[in-house]
Amino acid sequence: MIFSVFMHGEDRLLSPVEPAGFLKFVPILRSVVVDNMMYAVTHMKQYSNASVVYIEIEVNIAEAFVILGHASFELFISPEYQCRQSSGSGHGKGMQHSFVVTPALPDDVNGLEFRLSVKPLRENPEFQEVQFTETTVTI
Repeated sequence: MIFSVFMHGEDRLLSPVEPAGFLKFVPILRSVVVDNMMYAVTHMKQYSNASVVYIEIEVNIAEAFVILGHASFELFISPEYQCRQSSGSGHGKGMQHSFVVTPALPDDVNGLEFRLSVKPLRENPEFQEVQFTETTVTI
């Protein structure tokens, strides 16, 4: 926790909120394409104390199989919402990440923007076919 304060500020020192009291699924279905990468906010799960937002990323290239590079992802909605990555997984040409958002988002998110910051991790590029570039994507 001490190093977290140095790297991310005091706001990261607070204990993370765990979603509790599942209420419903809310479809969002928004997407954007940036540099052959499709980013989509597919849906969220509403809980009594938080929301969990799901973002999918898919490489839009002709090759049947690719090796994606690794990156860190951060979600920003507005200063009133805290977002932290909850989980992530990958498959073939895509990956899915979930973010816990507190306080809970409204059911109607039409006026909100989802800004995903992508920061590639330094790796050995000879093992990757598709590398992420540092960017911020607004969905």
